[in-house]
Amino acid sequence: MRKKRGRKLISVLMAACTILGSSMMIQAEPVPGAGQSAELQNVALGKPVTGVQVNPYTSAAYVTDGRTSCVNEMDYCEIGTGMEQDPDDPYYIQVDLGQIYSIERVNLWRYYAGEPRTYHDTIVFVSEDTQFTEEDIVYNSDEGNFFGLGAGEDEEYVETASGLEIRFEARDAQYIRVLNNGHTLYDQRGGHYVEIQAWAMAEKTPEAMGHADQPLDIPSFEAPGKVDGVTHPDII
Repeated sequence: MRKKRGRKLISVLMAACTILGSSMMIQAEPVPGAGQSAELQNVALGKPVTGVQVNPYTSAAYVTDGRTSCVNEMDYCEIGTGMEQDPDDPYYIQVDLGQIYSIERVNLWRYYAGEPRTYHDTIVFVSEDTQFTEEDIVYNSDEGNFFGLGAGEDEEYVETASGLEIRFEARDAQYIRVLNNGHTLYDQRGGHYVEIQAWAMAEKTPEAMGHADQPLDIPSFEAPGKVDGVTHPDII
């Protein structure tokens, strides 16, 4: 009898440990963002986005909606479809954070589903105002100096679900602008932006100077086609 009671007591204790361990795992909080520290927050989430030559079958609002997947046309914004790009008047996507924050990191996702693709001549600006200059550049893969902002030294990369994380010394900024000049799959000069994140300390700095750009006119395009068996708004 004593041996049976001893075994039963051990079983009860083991079950209690299992339940306690499970409850501790359930209470664990997720890490805020991909590789971000607990002190930082994504201050771009839900903020207004403008762009040049936005395909009307997509929306600039998708760029800060918190979704990093790109299953269909509801997941990304396409700009500059099938049109030649003037480097003096480039296509871009731009996020207005609403006020100045001390930005430390920017995460960028572009279309990565289907065949692997690499976007060309990418430049990322982080600025206090909309007078973007070379000093505001935090990433530049424009090796051939297409945009005339200096030859970039950052490497191009194949788009994946992990996106691109750009780290830099904290700087005050209200606006994020991204340029690129097409990609490896089609003769197309624009880009497909899935998500832009801006990571900053939770404490905000004083109000920003300057004004956000006004929404731009949206041109009309042909109906969407299909690529890799999935409906896309890309015009190829």
